[in-house]
Amino acid sequence: MKNLSSCHASRSEDFDLIRVSGPDAERFLQGQLSCDLRRTTADQSVRGTLCNLKGRVISDLRVIRQEDADNVVELYLLTRAGMAEIILNTLSKYQVFFKVQLTRVTETHELVQLIADDLDQLQSLIESELPSAPDQITTGPGHVIIRLPDLDPAPTRFEILLKRETDQDSADKAPFIIDLLESACQPLDQNTWLCHDIRNGIVHIRPGQQELFTPQLLNYDLNGAVDFKKGCYTGQEVVARMHYRAEAKKRLGKVTLPAETPFSDLGLDEDKDLLVSASRPDGRRDYLLIASTDPGRRDSRINLFTETEASLSS
Repeated sequence: MKNLSSCHASRSEDFDLIRVSGPDAERFLQGQLSCDLRRTTADQSVRGTLCNLKGRVISDLRVIRQEDADNVVELYLLTRAGMAEIILNTLSKYQVFFKVQLTRVTETHELVQLIADDLDQLQSLIESELPSAPDQITTGPGHVIIRLPDLDPAPTRFEILLKRETDQDSADKAPFIIDLLESACQPLDQNTWLCHDIRNGIVHIRPGQQELFTPQLLNYDLNGAVDFKKGCYTGQEVVARMHYRAEAKKRLGKVTLPAETPFSDLGLDEDKDLLVSASRPDGRRDYLLIASTDPGRRDSRINLFTETEASLSS
């Protein structure tokens, strides 16, 4: 067994997965999500949002196109833990008008999160070709490898979505791949993963945060999660008007504080302005937050993501 000192991996419980199937699956989602489903291919996923009629974000998600055993296209919505029921409750309101089935399939899948400093070393372990660009995917027996966006060229982050076989006569690839990665790679703790999210300005909506934010506040209008050329979807008119006619008064920002410094020291409301935080090995803490775009109203320690930085994630 190879030991990959430059790679860190662990299985994650922080995900939910929905399968959208049926002859109207793509047409149905095209009218609900902010991303363009026509961009999804066998080797390209897209990130998007589900918004309400007022243009508030219900959930962020990633759309993955796959084919079943009969070569019928199925679309999978990958989101964070606890969000599947919220998404299903919203989509079910419109489902009656389409030939489409919505199914939560989290329990039949596993998710592995992986950070690699040396891609050649990682590739020597994994049979499937690694995706070469952000949001690209590669598919192997029972698994999909997703490359995540990063502002820095290294390290590179991946999520590997694995399907557990239900046929007892079939070889179950999920436990094999997970055991292989966890045996060969160094352990990956959740704080490290969250610190990378914060550094790259990646925001995931969590239960209790739905319908609180506009895409602008979370930089979704800049990082590719909103496609302004795709046409109509729920909330589209409001989202487009904010993008083209309104200057954002608040935007996504990040800050690192000493462990003894409370978040309130920034002059912000933890309940309204804090999105996620994570502790560093040195004891300091990273925060992803929403702050004023006016430097005079923003603590000087807070760094807003520039438009270039935000768009690099797309």
